Amino acid sequence: MVNCTSEFDCSSHVKDIHATPSSVTCSADPCTANECCTVTPAANATGTNATGTNATGTNATGTNATGTTAADITKLETDLSSLTTKVNGLEITLNGVKNDVVTLSKGEGETGSSWNPLTWFGEDDEDEDEEEGFSNKDNNLFFVIAIIIILYYCLKR
Repeated sequence: MVNCTSEFDCSSHVKDIHATPSSVTCSADPCTANECCTVTPAANATGTNATGTNATGTNATGTNATGTTAADITKLETDLSSLTTKVNGLEITLNGVKNDVVTLSKGEGETGSSWNPLTWFGEDDEDEDEEEGFSNKDNNLFFVIAIIIILYYCLKR
């Protein structure tokens, strides 16, 4: 005597598995879907607290149930609020970076050394009190020559 088991797969059948599958006696081994799948599924339900196959709505339960609960909605609202805050923070950061790039591209706010080699050897030529000739303030020429020598020996190999 062969019986249905609770693990019998009724997913490809229009009916659901028998409420007590072990009480069903099968005519052959293995049991067939028509012998084990005998429960007519509830009609598609829609609405609040819907139950049954393909139930949809708030707090839906059953096979293929789709729906949302109040807890899911609250979690989604919290996640959305968190994402909004993070996006606003990123927007502020990106605006700050944009402002820094604009400032650097205009050459404003530069203090200290410049990356323009033509400005490394003197401040400005407007001082009429200076004598004509070469002036190496702050030893900039030394650093330029040292860099050239280092590059020469590195590239020589």
